[in-house]
Amino acid sequence: MLWKRERKRRALISKLALKKEVARVERELSARAKNDGRPRVHIVCGNFDGGSWRYLTDIMDHYKDQDYFLLTSVNSLHSDRLQEGDALLIQCTMNTDIPIAALSEAIRKNGLKTVIPLHDWYWFLHHQTFYTSEVDRTPCHTSYLRNDVAIRPEVRELFSLADVIIAPSIFVRDGYKRAFGDSIPIRVVRHNDYCIGTPMLYIPEIGKKVINMGMFSHPLPSKGIELVELLVRDFKKYKGYDINYKIVGKTIPLYPERVFFAHARTHRVHCFLYLNKWGETHCYALTKALATGIPIFYNNIGSFRERLGDKEWHFKNAESERAFPDLPGTIARFKICLDYIISRQGTGEFPSDISNTIEYRPFYDDLFEIPNPDSPSHIRARIL
Repeated sequence: MLWKRERKRRALISKLALKKEVARVERELSARAKNDGRPRVHIVCGNFDGGSWRYLTDIMDHYKDQDYFLLTSVNSLHSDRLQEGDALLIQCTMNTDIPIAALSEAIRKNGLKTVIPLHDWYWFLHHQTFYTSEVDRTPCHTSYLRNDVAIRPEVRELFSLADVIIAPSIFVRDGYKRAFGDSIPIRVVRHNDYCIGTPMLYIPEIGKKVINMGMFSHPLPSKGIELVELLVRDFKKYKGYDINYKIVGKTIPLYPERVFFAHARTHRVHCFLYLNKWGETHCYALTKALATGIPIFYNNIGSFRERLGDKEWHFKNAESERAFPDLPGTIARFKICLDYIISRQGTGEFPSDISNTIEYRPFYDDLFEIPNPDSPSHIRARIL
């Protein structure tokens, strides 16, 4: 029974860490708030890591003409903090105690301009526990593959009240339209993300007959670690070259996001691996890899279909999630990529103008402006 006690201990530590993180974020946002009549944005969020949190921090750090407040409990939702004309950005209710129906009630009562950015398939899940606690997140990555998705009535209602639902890719938009129909106000807006520019091919010289393959995403099943580990096990040499797998968090250290490019140069990466098990909805790490001009070997699924394939140094592996892992097929296609790297080694230079500059989408410039009296949110408030 030791493993059960260990699970409980880790869960407790996780909850305590989350509580501290919520308090820290609330303090920072409270210190920044000016309360001078500017637009007010209330953010429903209980997840403070990964790409979804990066999405929020980019918004809060750049668009400073509004005050931001964090909503993580039903008590804060029912407080007098919400005012008519405020904006409500619903990231997710995971790790909060906020019922979905309570959000709809608050929107109606206060005439809130409501924005729902989509980051995964979180809203497809069946059971209320998935919305309110830290559970197995696998369905958040896989539910789009099901043909029997049944959206909960309270989620349908919430989406019907939104002013805009933001999909970061056509892949996400189409998946949600299949589940919800054409009635929801969904549009594709790429994330604010690093500038890719117009990269040219760059492959470092192969020193000491060692080809370095980089997996710079977190080593998780959703990011393709299973297939990469199979390659590590079964494919270590090719035509007299050693294949060296640089896996962050395993064979090389984790790195702060801002030093991705320096990390790629330090480890002399000849090719990036994006062998995801399931379709990515966006992937910030891919943006940085694209900016380097270094070859990419990837599974052509999810948003990668939209973002890759227009360069000769983008090499497709699997064309379907159902083909995963297909190690023999992967190795055969991997060899084509390696032949290209060997023949083109020493081509180009690491981009000298590459930087952590973020390209901000004009769509967000006035997203949280106080709505006019004829907006859907104000009409709802007047009806009540």
